[in-house]
Amino acid sequence: LPDTRDEINLIANLFKEENKTILLGQNASENNFKKQLQLNDYDIMVFATHGFMSSDLSPVSEPGLALSAIENNNENDGYLSASEIIALDLKAEWVLLTACNTFSTKHSDQNPFAGLASSFLSAGSRGVMSTLWPIETNSAKNFSISAVKKFKNNNFTRSKALQKAQQYLRNQQNSQWAHPFYWAPYVNIAGSYTHLTLPPTPYV
Repeated sequence: LPDTRDEINLIANLFKEENKTILLGQNASENNFKKQLQLNDYDIMVFATHGFMSSDLSPVSEPGLALSAIENNNENDGYLSASEIIALDLKAEWVLLTACNTFSTKHSDQNPFAGLASSFLSAGSRGVMSTLWPIETNSAKNFSISAVKKFKNNNFTRSKALQKAQQYLRNQQNSQWAHPFYWAPYVNIAGSYTHLTLPPTPYV
């Protein structure tokens, strides 16, 4: 995906060398992610990749994230599904999913919590930033960098960091990012949620 490598590297620059792990390209495989990392050691996790709803890929029956498929076997097929995410042991304060439709309610007959966001919460994450519709990669890069920076350096809550990142995009001079299509798809879901009413998906 365009801009995602820069997004991950620039976010990683906010952390000391010993406090970060970067998985890019072929290194971003399921095996490396699930088995080579102590996942419960990470407070912030950022996924900049393709996100899929259950209806996007046939015969895939559940949402998931695209990872590298270099292992070429059923267990590590390059598709990190919702059920695989639930089986992880996470203690992250914030998981950022800068991918398309990671909290979409496109299909009204589906529970909006029965997707990627709720999977990460079930795995132990305290909060998840998700998207309501397809996102543009350059604005997404700048959004996630701003959000992580605010959360880490300014001691903001997840919701306040997300709000500040949205304001950052809206306030860019001479930029189309002021349009809600670019800054409004991001929502923060906390582990203690009970109910959330979402706006309809916009079409622009």
